[in-house]
Amino acid sequence: MRGSRILALGLACSLAATPLLVAGSPAHKATHASAKKAEARAAARNKALLAFQHDLVSVIAPRVDALPLLGAALLTRPLTDQPEVDSFHVLIHRAAQAPDAGPAIRWAQLSDCDAKADA
Repeated sequence: MRGSRILALGLACSLAATPLLVAGSPAHKATHASAKKAEARAAARNKALLAFQHDLVSVIAPRVDALPLLGAALLTRPLTDQPEVDSFHVLIHRAAQAPDAGPAIRWAQLSDCDAKADA
């Protein structure tokens, strides 16, 4: 019995000390550094995607067809630094005025309740 108590105490101490030993280990530090690099890569990727989205809107916006204008309008939703002529409200209004406007354009217009609300 006495041996099992000592064994249980030793296991309990080793379980308590394991996180402390792992936190100071080089493998943990390397994992932490790689997590920071992954976050930096994700932030750079998001920035590049937003830049691509901005460029894509500026290429599609001059069109007069309803569906490309709808796509450009939907792409402008998360963008913050768009000029007023390329805003969601202006593009969805232009898409609704196009001769080939259909139910998809009308459906998207339902989300454009107030052009001045910018919400």
